[in-house]
Amino acid sequence: MRLPAILGLALLSLLFPATLAAEAFNEAAVDGLSGTIMVQPVNGSTPYALQTGSTVQKGDVLTCYDKSWVILRTHRGDRFGLEGDTVVNIDEYYIEGPDRQIRLVLQKGTLLFRTGGCNSRQSFFEVNTGSVVAAINDTRAILHYDPAKESLQAQYLSGKLTVIDKDNEEKFKTEDTENTWIEGKMVKAEPEPVDELDAVNFNRFFDGQDPLEAASENLLTGPSTLFDDSPADRGEGGPKVQEANKNYHQGVEAYDKGDFGAAKSFWEASLALVPSFTRARNSLHQLAQEHPELKIDESQFQRHGVK
Repeated sequence: MRLPAILGLALLSLLFPATLAAEAFNEAAVDGLSGTIMVQPVNGSTPYALQTGSTVQKGDVLTCYDKSWVILRTHRGDRFGLEGDTVVNIDEYYIEGPDRQIRLVLQKGTLLFRTGGCNSRQSFFEVNTGSVVAAINDTRAILHYDPAKESLQAQYLSGKLTVIDKDNEEKFKTEDTENTWIEGKMVKAEPEPVDELDAVNFNRFFDGQDPLEAASENLLTGPSTLFDDSPADRGEGGPKVQEANKNYHQGVEAYDKGDFGAAKSFWEASLALVPSFTRARNSLHQLAQEHPELKIDESQFQRHGVK
């Protein structure tokens, strides 16, 4: 490059520095909300209620009340939301060029993430929950934190999500799985499948739609957990468990439509795949009480591993 051209660029950089440097961002904008979400500003001024078009910044503390939600968006298109009874401190927030430096302290409640990737070595997107840290990249995930139990549940749908605890660094590899950490310790060696309804409601959340309720929850007369506590039962393969879960929800849909024979078939298929599928078993018991003609004989229960 000729010397006059170099001198010309240098002069421009002095006259218009903002045009030659990446613009920095230190605020996230409200993309949508419902209900009441209060902000305690970092400067200590009077708390105020968030509105569409408002912004939040480093140091702000957000309190989302029951049956409320808010979605925040970065200028790069990352979206993360608060739902229900949730309190979050924006501990760090700075974006410039390829760098994304965000740290959230989840004091309690639920955070949902639909974010893009960031490969800069200077970048981080962290969520601190007690003694456990979740590292966010291009992620679709849900984090639930209960400080009373020091319990973090991480539901991983896709992308890159890493949870760092007292012992190790756990990278989620199988989509639509979840695991729990209590007092900084991972509870299970292998993750379990995310409930299909949770995955559906994740998409509805970012679409601004009300969540779907668990269909025919009154049909379940037994424990609300998906599996019994037998370690052998929990060792079933991931794809098999997901297929059983899918069959269960198809059975619920059939039941709601009044197709009780189809519901019975779907729940039997769930038990054939995962004998410890408590909700499918309880649903079959309840269905037999309501429609005695659909009762399964004892030998069929035993064949499915149901006692």
